[in-house]
Amino acid sequence: MKTINELSAELETKRQAFLSLFKKTKIVNNVVLIVIVLAMGGTFIWLFQVDMNLSLIIVGILIGVLFFYSRFAKSWLGRKTYDYIYGYYRLTSDLFFHQEGFSQIEISEKEGITLEEFKLSGVLKDEVGIISRNKVHGLVEGVPFVLADAGVRVERDKKTEVAFFGKAFVFELALPIEGRYIIHRRINQNGTLPSGFADLKEIETDGDRIVLGTEAKAPSLFKKQLIKTIGMFDMDTELADVTLTIHGGKAYLLLSYCDDVMNVAYQKEVAGSSLSRYLNDLSIVREIAKSLK
Repeated sequence: MKTINELSAELETKRQAFLSLFKKTKIVNNVVLIVIVLAMGGTFIWLFQVDMNLSLIIVGILIGVLFFYSRFAKSWLGRKTYDYIYGYYRLTSDLFFHQEGFSQIEISEKEGITLEEFKLSGVLKDEVGIISRNKVHGLVEGVPFVLADAGVRVERDKKTEVAFFGKAFVFELALPIEGRYIIHRRINQNGTLPSGFADLKEIETDGDRIVLGTEAKAPSLFKKQLIKTIGMFDMDTELADVTLTIHGGKAYLLLSYCDDVMNVAYQKEVAGSSLSRYLNDLSIVREIAKSLK
């Protein structure tokens, strides 16, 4: 398995190659556009008075060529862009999930979780859309899980805005529980709580952490070790909040990350520190899975 430095170097090489391809493609497209426009102008000026019909036919053909070339170039660059994005996911997933504690891992870079699946977490209300990809499923410490990158939009005051952007984990519980219980930590303690918490009772508050539930007493699954494990995440500019929701036969872990952790590197250099950060957080996810058994 590659080290963080080796992977960062490989990803940066691929980023530079893709950036170079994008710039070259843009130059070629501009050259083709200029050549076709000049050809149409020349045809119209030189042939119009000699043979108007022939002139119009040639100009029409050139317009058709320009139209089909534009569609081809857009489609070709789109495929190259997705090849780069999915290649980035494949390489990083090799680092993140081929380590102790993870097994039977299957990855589908093009798939994600659905809006209906996200709604089951009960963290938000009024969700209207989701963009999700890089779906991972398998076992973590023997617990079945699904993970995907997700950006979720909600409607507020007749406007849509992003209410969650990060990593969404779903764990299968061995025994279902009644009610709904949440552990939530956030860097901005003065901000409003997620809209899905409104109907829950406060069980305890400690610093940046709040525990809520449908009843004033948490179930035995919410033991001190689980709450302590949630406290292991470093809350900073890279990780804005952490939410663990348990209800029914599933547990949902939502990690709200910054762009450097979430986005595929394009304009900025590959940040090895962000890769290290997420790799370290996955070790905490493993501890959470142990506590959910």
